[in-house]
This record gives sequence, structure tokens and C-alpha cells, in this order.
Amino acid sequence: MTDKEYEVIIEMKGYKCLRCGEVWIPRKKHPAGKEIPDVCPRCKSHSWQTKVRFPTISKAQKKRKR
Repeated sequence: MTDKEYEVIIEMKGYKCLRCGEVWIPRKKHPAGKEIPDVCPRCKSHSWQTKVRFPTISKAQKKRKR
């Protein structure tokens, strides 16, 4: 707990896209029976809950490895 009476710690449930790394808190509650969002708000991927099997390597990343 904090030393100051007026400070509070708030914990909220959020989500993380395993494709692009975006972390977000949903703005509204989901409809009944729907627990998770459909798409990532950043990359718009429908399979944001699954890791990328073969990540792409850019030309700049290849040059840095040399």
C-alpha cells in the first residue's frame, strides 16, 4: 500500500496481442457469452491469441546480425 491516503492501486484485466505485442484494456463489456475480443485493435488480427509460427526478419535486422 502507498504512504499517502489519497493514492489507490487499481488492477484491471487487459489483453495482449501475441502477434504485434499491443496491450489494451477493452472499452466496453462484451455481450453475454462472449469473453474475449474478436480482433487486436492495433494489427486487426483475428488470431491475436496465437503466437506467430515463423516471424519475419526485416532487411535491417539481417544487417544487424552480421
